[in-house]
Amino acid sequence: MPVIYSWIEQYRPEPCKTPLLPIRQLLETYQDLLTADYSQSLMALINHVPLMQIDIIRADLDEVSIREEMEPGDYSIHFLLSPEQQEPVSYFAQALNSCLYSFFSFPGIHRIYCKTAVNDRRSNSLLQEAGFILEKTISEYRGKVNIYRHDQVPTLME
Repeated sequence: MPVIYSWIEQYRPEPCKTPLLPIRQLLETYQDLLTADYSQSLMALINHVPLMQIDIIRADLDEVSIREEMEPGDYSIHFLLSPEQQEPVSYFAQALNSCLYSFFSFPGIHRIYCKTAVNDRRSNSLLQEAGFILEKTISEYRGKVNIYRHDQVPTLME
């Protein structure tokens, strides 16, 4: 939790006295995620250094279901990249593909969705590099977002 909270704080556009997300709210969110039978939270590490944090959630219980027709076996992911790592996107894509490879190994998982802001170049590049296909671009209350879909087991690089 301290790593995730630190990353969230580092993404803040400018420092201020009020926390971006109260610690109690973050803890409650992850308590729900970790105890639910429809979600899982993972931290991808390379050489014991946190690289990215990934939440996988049954898609019909996630906000992506508002814009997409969900079927049994559809899941969505949310991720947070380490702001401390300046590795190329392909480095993060390999970590994400390892997680996707694991997700798709469970029976009944057919498609994985992810959405990201249109202007978030790093996240859009990561999803494309990891084999996600752009489904559509939509306008939301926070601006334009891209919805991506992945529906095959990724090939792991050796």
